[in-house]
Amino acid sequence: MAPVSLNLIKKYILALPLFLYITHGISQESLPAIHQLTLSGYADSYFASYSNALRQNEFQPFITVGARDNNFGLNIASLGIQYTHTFLRGNILLHYGDIPKATWSDDFQNIQEANIGLKLSDGLWVDAGFFATHI
Repeated sequence: MAPVSLNLIKKYILALPLFLYITHGISQESLPAIHQLTLSGYADSYFASYSNALRQNEFQPFITVGARDNNFGLNIASLGIQYTHTFLRGNILLHYGDIPKATWSDDFQNIQEANIGLKLSDGLWVDAGFFATHI
């Protein structure tokens, strides 16, 4: 077996970091992000002043909030988590406040969205769960 020359070893030692740097850069550009987790939040509050001094059939403006007099209220506060993977996605959005209390059933009052989806092929997903709207 012929001895390996010292110059050849030096060339490989110098070329190895360059090769690793180039392959690392290529792999970072060609592969998409596989896992993605997104957190979101929202809050809407108000200050209400209600007057009961109106005569019968007189218009009471802005009665979309409850009959509160000089009180702060919380329309909605929501916290959401969205997970995305190459072949799987999921979403959960929890909410609390006067709007969910007034408009959602007691069974699912704090769940605004909760769904999961599986990718069948490019551009074709099957999703199931609670959605924010039927559209």
